[in-house]
Amino acid sequence: KSDYLDKGIDIYIISCQSKFISQSIIIADTLRNQLGIKVTNETLRRSMRSQMREANKLNAQFVIIIGQENTPVDEVIIKNINKLSTQFELNKSDATVLGFSQGGSICWKLGLNYSENIRRILPISSYINVFENKIDNHNNILTYTSHGLYDDIIPIDLVKETILELIESNDNITFEEFPSGHTINQENLSSIIKWIETTNL
Repeated sequence: KSDYLDKGIDIYIISCQSKFISQSIIIADTLRNQLGIKVTNETLRRSMRSQMREANKLNAQFVIIIGQENTPVDEVIIKNINKLSTQFELNKSDATVLGFSQGGSICWKLGLNYSENIRRILPISSYINVFENKIDNHNNILTYTSHGLYDDIIPIDLVKETILELIESNDNITFEEFPSGHTINQENLSSIIKWIETTNL
């Protein structure tokens, strides 16, 4: 552990709403018991401003904010697609989203949860967050996905089972494996281009 973490409070946890206090307590206990980190968490239901002052007073090195409200990235993407489609007079029924790695995971989320807005998705070298996406209630969206056999960032074994589960009830998914790492090799790129051309309207 770094030297500066030995001075005062390491982490101060702020809960934006009272419903997140129990979660903050669990996180604090885990950090203390497993990592030996000095943690203080707010349980007095004070305002954000008051909690930030307290964290500063205790000379906390880091602050964790739990429950801060932000617009989900998928909603922002859908909003931008609709806005740009209108602005540039594009066909809204022919939206295609391609993403690599974490961007590919967003592709899966868009395809599974917003199929009325997206016609095709191409998640490459990514994973499906089964906790955010209910794959048993998915829509039959046109999909091309691929993965490197030697990917050491997102190992193929972490995602293959879930993709094959989707394919069982979705004949619009194309899944390919390539002898590569966490990248897109030339063979993969050629396959992506060919699939896009084949599935164009």
